[in-house]
Amino acid sequence: MADAVEAAMAARRAYEGDSIVTALERLAALHDSGALTDEEFAIAKERLLLGDED
Repeated sequence: MADAVEAAMAARRAYEGDSIVTALERLAALHDSGALTDEEFAIAKERLLLGDED
């Protein structure tokens, strides 16, 4: 799960100037490539949407 949190926060930091949609697309690409499990993707997506950095 730490990977999911790191992925969400990295997506948020790297693409702060982009829309939330772009950040979600990048997380989806990580998920599609197998870098994130279904559970990790769901956690990362939720944290990205909520802005939760803990």
